[in-house]
Amino acid sequence: MTPGVKDIAQTMRDTFVKTGETAALVEYLKVVPSKAIARELTIFRKVLRAGTPEEQTDVVDAIAYSDHPRVRRALINLLENTTAPLEVRDRAAEMLHLQSGRATAEACVRALKDPAPSIRFWAAYSLGQIGYWRGELRQAAAAALQEVVDDKAIAPGWWSVGREAQAMIVGLQDIAGERERLQETIRTIQNDPNASTEDKKWAECYAAGG
Repeated sequence: MTPGVKDIAQTMRDTFVKTGETAALVEYLKVVPSKAIARELTIFRKVLRAGTPEEQTDVVDAIAYSDHPRVRRALINLLENTTAPLEVRDRAAEMLHLQSGRATAEACVRALKDPAPSIRFWAAYSLGQIGYWRGELRQAAAAALQEVVDDKAIAPGWWSVGREAQAMIVGLQDIAGERERLQETIRTIQNDPNASTEDKKWAECYAAGG
């Protein structure tokens, strides 16, 4: 960053921060380059302390695209903070799919035991979406998901934790024939007039070509 651009960035930061308003802090974090986000986590924490749940969710989105150890830790801490609004913890669990590393995997595995179905759902999602995991972490994620395939609890607006885990395992294990067996299950649900609304939504989401 050239000196002139750096001065402009600092002036912008001062303008937003001096207001002390959480809405302004949220807007500032939205325009910070991802490479600089890790240096602005003090602002992130200010919004978590004083912002509305919507503002808190917005700043989770704002920092999550920076794959950095400090950002990762901030999201994990939020996920595991049971006093935070559930919808904010949900978003932290969901956005962890953008964060690589063992700490992310271990946090999501722990979250599969959370009392809230939505937390377990998004933890399963994140474990399955981090496709660049290899070796031991990939196997550990698949094993943890296997333990919750019978979890019938529904994440509001989605489907059961177990259904999400079922779909995620297939991508992690990459076992011959498993993808087709998943599609067979999906077709069975699609053709079953008595299938639940949630199962129908799951089948639509994960159907091949859907």
